[in-house]
Amino acid sequence: MSQNPYASPTASGPSQQTSPPGQLLGQVQAIAICSIVQGALEIVMGGFYVAMGFLFQFFEPTQGAGGGQMPVADQEWVTTVMTGVYAGIGGLAIVVGGLRIIAGVQNLRLRGRVFAIVMFFVGLANVVTCYCLPTAIGLCVWGCIVYFNPGVVQAFNSGSRAGRVR
Repeated sequence: MSQNPYASPTASGPSQQTSPPGQLLGQVQAIAICSIVQGALEIVMGGFYVAMGFLFQFFEPTQGAGGGQMPVADQEWVTTVMTGVYAGIGGLAIVVGGLRIIAGVQNLRLRGRVFAIVMFFVGLANVVTCYCLPTAIGLCVWGCIVYFNPGVVQAFNSGSRAGRVR
């Protein structure tokens, strides 16, 4: 008589397998590399936004809401506001991307676990750039799953490289 492969394992049965506490530790390096790549892409996009902000000063809005000529004072105001908006969004993306890279580099050495978790959530602020949000969400979820694992927490606390996949 053969055993049912779809049956729930029993507590005393040989089929129950427990994973080692640091099974997810091997994924820390992959998450760190993905954080570095994500940060680099956010910095590039932030640079484009900052450049767009300064290039916006060379554009002149010629029509108002009613289709007529826009007054010069309004043109200057719109140009100033749009320059500030684009430069602000770009600056945010550059700062967040840079901090994400720092967190990724620290994580390669099993340092800065809490900083990395904070950066997973702060990195979601780049939603204002409409760029890389799906990968930022994926990195946040994946990072939280791995970085809250007890074996990973213990490895970060001890700074050990035991169990790392190379």
